[in-house]
Amino acid sequence: MAATIERFDSNGRLSRIVKHGNVIYLSGIIGTDGGADIRGQTANALKQVDEHLAKCGVDKTHVLSVQVWLRDVSRDLEGMNEVWCSWVVPGHEPARASGESRLFNPAALIEVLVVAAA
Repeated sequence: MAATIERFDSNGRLSRIVKHGNVIYLSGIIGTDGGADIRGQTANALKQVDEHLAKCGVDKTHVLSVQVWLRDVSRDLEGMNEVWCSWVVPGHEPARASGESRLFNPAALIEVLVVAAA
């Protein structure tokens, strides 16, 4: 029997959350305050990760991997890591990749993609 696929917060173009069996996929999440610096946008994006995971009945200790895309790695990596390290639960650090990308939203400094266990 195939695992059930559940989609949450769909808008006709994408789903913010897709749960397939015991795996949760979060679409790209940006800090929604375009006027904030990298610390503020990172904190906002990670808050949204927490909220999305809660909709599936889990928390950040279930995160398996994260892709972090920054508009400017040389300028923003240190500030992002500062916020990241205060968010991650010791002993539950996910696999993570970070890179630089021209982000779709011109006000965004960060975008994160998350895979978690249900």
